[in-house]
Amino acid sequence: MVNAVISAKQVHHFALQRRQDKVTTSISREQWQQVEALLRMEWSPEEIGARLRMEGSRFISHEWIYQYVYADKAKGGDLHTFLRCQKQRKKLYGSTNRRGKIPHRVGIEQRPTIVDIKTRWRLGSRYYYWQTASRSYRFTR
Repeated sequence: MVNAVISAKQVHHFALQRRQDKVTTSISREQWQQVEALLRMEWSPEEIGARLRMEGSRFISHEWIYQYVYADKAKGGDLHTFLRCQKQRKKLYGSTNRRGKIPHRVGIEQRPTIVDIKTRWRLGSRYYYWQTASRSYRFTR
């Protein structure tokens, strides 16, 4: 076995070449025209995918059909108007805070002094015990 020294540039070039060779699609233009015709007859992408699978032709998943419809919409096409559900497609980016706000929340600096007297500990992994000066309470998680 020969130890070959390959630079990072060569490895990157090989990776790009493999990616480019992989992108070729095997779905013909005639099959997409058949999908478009069924969409215009108000078939759902799920029904179209199942129909094509039953006919034995190249299987096209419903997600692929949705992507095709939304790409057509971005180009100014009208295929999206034949979908049964006309919801707006939203894509979320980043990590925005989607949690709700607690109504009438009291900050930790304004908590009552009784909270400082309480002691808490955990026994095992299921029970929490809270103890005040006069009473003990048990809460299950």
